[in-house]
Amino acid sequence: MSDRSSQAPEADRQPAPKKEVAIALTQEGKRNQVQLADASRQRVHELRALARKQKRAKKAP
Repeated sequence: MSDRSSQAPEADRQPAPKKEVAIALTQEGKRNQVQLADASRQRVHELRALARKQKRAKKAP
């Protein structure tokens, strides 16, 4: 039998650090990214407004 006590247990192992990768966007990619960001901001705005409306309705007698 081999002695496995010298090997580090899996819990003690740390994953290799992730490398950051920069990707150059094309003009179309930049436009898509801007559109997605705008749509996301708009959706957040709508959801917050809806939450405020629901909160007011809940407080109303």
